[in-house]
Amino acid sequence: MSDQPTDFRNSGSMLNRAVLLAATLVFVLCFLRKIAFIVLFFLFALIFGMAMNPFVAWMEKRGIPRIVGSLIAATGVMIVVGGLGWLIVPIIADQASQLWSSLPEYLSQVSAKFAAWLDAYPQLQKRLSLDSEAASRVLSGASGVLGGLLNVSLSIVTAIALLIVFATLVMYVLIRPRPLIHGLLQAIPKRHRDPMARALAKSSTMVQAWVTSNVIVGGVEAVASWVFLTWMNVPGATVWAALTFFSEMVPKLGPYIMAVPPTLVAFAVDPRTALWTALFYMALNEITGDTLAPWIRGKQMELHPAFLILVMLAMASAFGLLGALISTPLAGFIKAFYEEFWLRDQVSDPENRLRVEAVIHRNTDWKPRSPGKAEGQDQLEKAG
Repeated sequence: MSDQPTDFRNSGSMLNRAVLLAATLVFVLCFLRKIAFIVLFFLFALIFGMAMNPFVAWMEKRGIPRIVGSLIAATGVMIVVGGLGWLIVPIIADQASQLWSSLPEYLSQVSAKFAAWLDAYPQLQKRLSLDSEAASRVLSGASGVLGGLLNVSLSIVTAIALLIVFATLVMYVLIRPRPLIHGLLQAIPKRHRDPMARALAKSSTMVQAWVTSNVIVGGVEAVASWVFLTWMNVPGATVWAALTFFSEMVPKLGPYIMAVPPTLVAFAVDPRTALWTALFYMALNEITGDTLAPWIRGKQMELHPAFLILVMLAMASAFGLLGALISTPLAGFIKAFYEEFWLRDQVSDPENRLRVEAVIHRNTDWKPRSPGKAEGQDQLEKAG
């Protein structure tokens, strides 16, 4: 009888701890949901600082103080961005304004062309037909979808304030990165500090490769698309070229999604122009995505396209457009930490290559190498 009160008190204490733990988890999750944009904003600033760090570190090795190198790097970025903005932004704004005012007409023309092809299917033709008023409603809906993707509503004042905060964060990361790295390494057990340092170094290299490849590949695609669309007389060529430049930031799917608007506008002009436009974007994306981008990134990233798309879709679903933009460097971080904290401790197994081939070719009779033979020799002989 004397044990029952003790058991009751123990069970009550466990229940209280469980309720407290559940309440704490709910609070933490709600808090993280509220500050998700701030976390991603800081992460984006951190990635931007990591991308600029190699140039600053190069100057630091040559005796230039880090604060001076950071100011030089920031000034160079502002000059390049400001110069490009001064040259291109007015043209883009003018073409975007003309394009936006003409979009209802383009949508009506596209609908009319589809309807002409679908005369044999009256019900489907009726569903596809759009007048100018309906097209305007479609555009309004598209604007709402875009706002939802951005996942944040910003006024001009708020945008300027965020830009200032972003620049300040980047400069602090560039000027004083050592306390941040030191604090992070001190916060983890000593046995994990070496792999953490290696993972961070790999992540920095991957970010640099990502930025370099985006600038070069995006620039090549933008110039090529501007030349082609101008030659084909597709309206808004400069707008589509500018958007093509930034589409590389959304891995794999971005360039294909970006090909849809100019193709539809080209279809309003002429179906054959639309066909050539679609073929051009497909060829351009395959050539740059399979040859130029891997050559620039080299072995610094080596991210499987399926893994990239998975991370991008997950980040876009959870955090909108900003999540999609940082998905590639995030995938690089995941790969670097996975290699250092998991793969490095795994025993190397040369026969894994044979197991992979057995899975691909559905070889259910696969067995390990025969005793007495060189490592995997008998299976390689069978594989030819």
